[in-house]
Amino acid sequence: MTKRYSNYESFFALKPTSLTVDSGTINVIYGKSGSGKSTLLNILGGMDAPTQGKVMFENKDLYQLNDKEQSMIRGKRFGFVFQFFHLIPELSVYDNISLPTQFTKEPLEEKDIVTIAKTLGVEQRLTSLPSTLSGGEQQLVAVARALINHPDIIFADEPTGNLDSYNSSKVSELLETLCKERDVTLVLVTHDKDLIQSPDNLYQMEDGNLQLIRK
Repeated sequence: MTKRYSNYESFFALKPTSLTVDSGTINVIYGKSGSGKSTLLNILGGMDAPTQGKVMFENKDLYQLNDKEQSMIRGKRFGFVFQFFHLIPELSVYDNISLPTQFTKEPLEEKDIVTIAKTLGVEQRLTSLPSTLSGGEQQLVAVARALINHPDIIFADEPTGNLDSYNSSKVSELLETLCKERDVTLVLVTHDKDLIQSPDNLYQMEDGNLQLIRK
């Protein structure tokens, strides 16, 4: 697959790339800003169609599915964690965590939210607004939101980019542990190749080219 932006006819954000992500694996893609790693993540996560090529999910071409089918996969089968948290400021922590279930119409019990919040150490903040939380707490809430629908895959885009070293380590360790415990596939892009200590696959992205460094 490739990604070329029409504004820059000769500029390929993603050069010809082939990538297989096995179920239950932790995959880290590292590279500098502008290297193409976020472009690749957005394509894999169903948020930005490739210029050429296919994204296969369970033997179906993701971008050939209709809008309803794509939305259901993104809402139920995929979870997303972003660098800038993207919490809704007017909603409590509880409501932010439960937000994905509003789109998929999945039944949700209060104990499910309490359990995931407790696991991530934010159970005491469930009635708080995001503005009253530290950066580390906000990112933990974002991780809880990504996990609440029990997704098959979590896509994480620089999830610790706005955190200090302590909270960065805490969030990355929790992501790794939770994915292993829940058998969730993780695809994470970062500028720090050592963010996850023991990934199943480590890739480097440079100038739109993806290279497997270690598996």
